[in-house]
Amino acid sequence: MDHSEYELEEMDTILNHLNDTIFELDEQYVFIKVMTPDQELLFVPKYQIIGKNIRDIFWPEMADMFEAELNDTKVNQNRTIYYKLPHKGREHFYRANLKYIKVQGYSRYLVILSDITEQELLEQTAHKYKVELEKQIIMQKLLFDISSEFLNVKINAMDISVIKSLEKICDFIKANRVFFMKYNSDYTQARCLYHWEDSFKEDSNVKSNDFGIRISKWLKSNKKGNVNWIQSQNSKVSDQEKEYLEENHILIMLLVPIMSKKECFGFLSFEFSEKEEKQQDMLASLLTNYGQLLLTLMKRKSNEEEIIEKTREMESFFLVSLDFLCILDQFGQFSKLNKAWEQIFGYKTEDMVGKKVTDFVHDQDIWHTEQIFKELENGKT
Repeated sequence: MDHSEYELEEMDTILNHLNDTIFELDEQYVFIKVMTPDQELLFVPKYQIIGKNIRDIFWPEMADMFEAELNDTKVNQNRTIYYKLPHKGREHFYRANLKYIKVQGYSRYLVILSDITEQELLEQTAHKYKVELEKQIIMQKLLFDISSEFLNVKINAMDISVIKSLEKICDFIKANRVFFMKYNSDYTQARCLYHWEDSFKEDSNVKSNDFGIRISKWLKSNKKGNVNWIQSQNSKVSDQEKEYLEENHILIMLLVPIMSKKECFGFLSFEFSEKEEKQQDMLASLLTNYGQLLLTLMKRKSNEEEIIEKTREMESFFLVSLDFLCILDQFGQFSKLNKAWEQIFGYKTEDMVGKKVTDFVHDQDIWHTEQIFKELENGKT
């Protein structure tokens, strides 16, 4: 390639990279030319670059990298590398296209430099949102799975179901231990309903009933429904909080209040023994929703336990009462009877269940009995 051909190629290169900065270096990696559309793009003034070796401009590690990549263009001709440098108080990202050419027997290197900072930041932001979206999808699926399990679980398996869900949540957010605490009516005690932990601590003592009220700051925050991140290394942590965290070997604690309308039912206390970057808003949303699932299950458990208790009371009453007691369905059929009926009719109660009451009434009284049932259907007692 003669000199005129080189100039044509150089002009073509410039025309195709009007927004880029172009460096020309000789075989000893000395800068011969610097062409840039804007001097502000250079992190060193142009006059300080021309005539200087690449090692005069960059620190050793960067200079080694450039020399190796430029030398490789002798074989591969074109190379593209990516790197970052501090410039004007912030980190900039660059793409460098490297070319090896010969001009009248002289070796030359061309470095076509593009500042791709904005593009890189956009890609990083897009990647961040993509990762967050994927995590949100996983979170929603996790909550759906837990909700489905809670919906179908029998009362005698509720405790196991809650423990399993606590384990799943801790595994997802990388927590080492969690306590599900319930306040009493005047917030003077907080009782542990459930707890799960891994093996990061030697002791496995369940929190006493002063946890959650001992530090008034936490109690006030919970009652307001605020999610709290408490970090032992945070300068804003009070001495009382720091003492508590160190005493329990906790690096980070996350308190998630469980609200029932405007009242605080209790809270979830998640503990972390290792520092890890947490997406606080996303986790706060996940754990708040999870807390509501737990609250719904606790109300269901309480209602079912109340029904069981009432049923037991009724069973007891049926057994000891000497009066005739029975329960009839809407068709006038026996659903339940006590033993007093056996003494009168001579039938076992289990044989009477499912039979109509009129089957045991004298023919002359059937019409009157049916009239009574009609009045009952109309709301009369």
